[in-house]
Amino acid sequence: MFLRKQLEQLVVCSTRLLFLVVTLLFALSAWATPKLSLESPIYEFGVVPQGRTVSHSFRFRNVGTSPLEIQRVVPACGCTVSKLEKELLEPGEEANLAVELDTKGISGSKVKTVRMYTNDPDQLTALLTLQGEVQPEVLVTPTRIQFGEVVRRELEQKSFSKENTVERSFSVKLRDGSRGKITGLTSRSKWIEVETLSSDARSLQAVARLRRDVLEGEFRDRIVISLSGTKQRTVNIPLYASVRSQIELKPEVVSFGIVKGEGAQTQEVRIQTRGKGDFEVLSVDSDSPAVSVDIAPGVQAGVFILDVTLDETKVEKDLKTAVRIRIEERGEEREEELLLSVTAVLPPDFLRRKKGKRS
Repeated sequence: MFLRKQLEQLVVCSTRLLFLVVTLLFALSAWATPKLSLESPIYEFGVVPQGRTVSHSFRFRNVGTSPLEIQRVVPACGCTVSKLEKELLEPGEEANLAVELDTKGISGSKVKTVRMYTNDPDQLTALLTLQGEVQPEVLVTPTRIQFGEVVRRELEQKSFSKENTVERSFSVKLRDGSRGKITGLTSRSKWIEVETLSSDARSLQAVARLRRDVLEGEFRDRIVISLSGTKQRTVNIPLYASVRSQIELKPEVVSFGIVKGEGAQTQEVRIQTRGKGDFEVLSVDSDSPAVSVDIAPGVQAGVFILDVTLDETKVEKDLKTAVRIRIEERGEEREEELLLSVTAVLPPDFLRRKKGKRS
């Protein structure tokens, strides 16, 4: 009897001890976690010439109490590649992530990143950064030429000078250490004239001028710098200009949106001058019987108001038409035609409903 009682007590004590051990092991496993520590997540590479490969190794360590797993490494762009030394780090272990940045085809201030994914519960991702300036072999200032909006009449009346709004200066210079030479300067646009003010084999100062006979409208083109002894044989300078008439429409497009084929809608359009000058409206004609126009002088001088009306009952299909406005500037013998675009859209079931009514 005594022996049986002792045996029962031993079983109870063993069960309690086993429970205590299991609880302790569970607690220890809960406390044991990996922890990523980066020596420096940002690398400043300073100024490098275009074409050079920037290389750097990011060092990191597992300062946790269980293995650290690097699950994947993802560069933000194709110009950056990475090589991981180890994917699994035991507590206390260190490793490197080698990153290379190919600077071919890029220039200016650059920030490139690589994201590292881990099993650290407090840092599931870590962002590694390379940043600095990539200096091209050919330095162009400014990198693009913007003439902006130019009024045709003012362009015709002005003489070219340093203060002229239709003239833009630019410079080209080879990077220090380059063995190249500047061999030519040409405009690919018939509306742009270029003049070299000063030049040598390594640099030049020039101006780009908008010709007086340029046609109205927007255009984009380029000036080409020819080179020798460099990786790049040519460098393009993009240019943009928007040449406008002295007279403008506001808005230039009237959209009536979706119409139901019933009633009428009217929208107001202003005809006015850009700057000084006055004009006379000779005629207003619509290309569509669904669109009519009433015209009246505005309160201000040099302004006319157009009331553009759409008769929805005359719209048989989606409408895209024009109102033609003939004008003449006072003091000028030249006439000019302005086009006002007018649009309207029928709902998809309009024709079906219209056919149903007729039957």
